[in-house]
Amino acid sequence: MLAARSSGTVRVLLASGVLFPMCGAAYATDATTFRPDVIHSFGAPVYGLECGEFDPSHNGPEIAVLVGDGSVWQVSPRDDWRLARIGQVQLLMDVPSMHIRSTIAIGNVISKESPGNELVASIGDTLTAYQRQADGTWTVHPLEDGALELNLGWGARIGDLDPTHPGEEVVYIREGFLDSSGAMLYSETNGMWDKVMIYFDFVGMDSIVVDLDKTSPGNELVITTEFGPTYLVRQPPAAGRLDLWPRETLWDDEPNSGWVLDFADVDPTLPGSELVYGTRYNNSVAISTPNADGGHDLIPLYQGDPVSRTMWDIAVAPLVGDDLAPEIVGVDGRGVTHLVERRAGAWTGREIYEHPSPLNVVVAGALDADAATEILVGSQTGELIRLTATVNLAGDLNCDGVVSVGDINPFVLALTDPVEYAIQFPDCDLAAGDCSDDGQLTVGDINCFVALVTGG
Repeated sequence: MLAARSSGTVRVLLASGVLFPMCGAAYATDATTFRPDVIHSFGAPVYGLECGEFDPSHNGPEIAVLVGDGSVWQVSPRDDWRLARIGQVQLLMDVPSMHIRSTIAIGNVISKESPGNELVASIGDTLTAYQRQADGTWTVHPLEDGALELNLGWGARIGDLDPTHPGEEVVYIREGFLDSSGAMLYSETNGMWDKVMIYFDFVGMDSIVVDLDKTSPGNELVITTEFGPTYLVRQPPAAGRLDLWPRETLWDDEPNSGWVLDFADVDPTLPGSELVYGTRYNNSVAISTPNADGGHDLIPLYQGDPVSRTMWDIAVAPLVGDDLAPEIVGVDGRGVTHLVERRAGAWTGREIYEHPSPLNVVVAGALDADAATEILVGSQTGELIRLTATVNLAGDLNCDGVVSVGDINPFVLALTDPVEYAIQFPDCDLAAGDCSDDGQLTVGDINCFVALVTGG
């Protein structure tokens, strides 16, 4: 068992919502904070996190972790957060930061004699698939080893793009010369891997395989690029499979260029699901939705500190809130975790946690059966940090489980000197004083606090 230890110099910020799962089901409440614990420290940056099922011997979801030294790990939240090493990528180049994108993905990319999912790790200029065997060992399938080509990888995603091929395929973006990149489609059949270039243009920052066009069969590939355009790439007829696939521009806005992509129904006022973006240049979260011209309208939702520039990763998690829609979690280079949500029909965002080093990756969900909801973030200094939602009783500033006159002095202290309040009440949260539920403790909370104490 890994003993959780305090993350020390981090600070926890007020939040008025709880994030829920990509990997399970839970609920949401108000007046909530997130308590940080370091689950493990890898000694090198955490560059990839993915939640899913890839170990049939284990109950519940697993977390795949890709570390900057090339090591790949399995973390099992419902098995005391047990840690197991899966493999090691031999790197021929240094990967100093998230500016060189690395990813870990889960999917069924090896069909024969492999009933479960596999892992695909992209780091530096390498691409590697890991296949779990019945005895619990992992077989390594090197797809790109970086030895022969001067190409920099920009991450790999998994999805079903080719209906003639059983299982799923790997989409791998790699940069060439003069700010261009190709998207390679890798497919495995009977132990043999085939690859074909399906896109070549501006450098792709990220991709996702989705059924975006409901009028045509199968899935499409969406690629968001460094210089603004986001493209929809379609599979051509079978006779043209070896050619570059046709594409359409969804939107083109360089200041809001995407860095990371997701796809979910985050806005119930819009039809269907939306593409969700963390941006490259202005540390924002945005969505895009179809318009009458056949493209997409880009809708910025929230901007973090622009000095951080890039929203390194995002996760979408269902939450029962004002609009019955999922929320978006983002992490950035300042070490901040952001919560972006709809409240009373409008989008709002806030900081819920800050770490001393950049945060690179995030997943969210009901990961541990003993916890309602958790967020996992990976840091540049190598920590895997669990943020556990803690629901506070509004008005209970001394944390005795009731709201009474005994909370008056702690409330005044929290309002006038929050630092001293944290010293005197280290196990309590300022969020309990935010009875007006506006995300901060101010004099505007006095009247509702008095009403709580008096029962009015």
